[in-house]
Amino acid sequence: MRAAIRRELEFIDPLDALERQHRDAALAWVDSGAPLFRTERPATPPQHLVSYFPVLDGENILLVDHRNARLWLPPGGHVEQGEHPRETVAREIREELGFAPAHEIAEPLMVTQKRDALRDRQVAEGEEPPP
Repeated sequence: MRAAIRRELEFIDPLDALERQHRDAALAWVDSGAPLFRTERPATPPQHLVSYFPVLDGENILLVDHRNARLWLPPGGHVEQGEHPRETVAREIREELGFAPAHEIAEPLMVTQKRDALRDRQVAEGEEPPP
């Protein structure tokens, strides 16, 4: 699975220096042998795969209110152990939007690294985040 995820990342043609930095960091992470999948909720290990997907209607994009992160994000979710990120997209479309994808899930267009928003919120509110 690690090789398949690496191929997905290699497909991405970064549009700017920041995206190139994120893609290169993601490739290094995949190559490091570190765990790729979340093993425990909410965010263990702190760095793990998540697949988001844009839902477009003309010039509009669907964003959902992520309650824990307190952010508006595209639909998506955590990649389960052994699950290909494209399988995650298809599963999340069914779970979050209630329908099956009408077409094959294509290669990723972009990659980004993000901090764990829930962890950041917990720290900001004086709570002790999980390790």
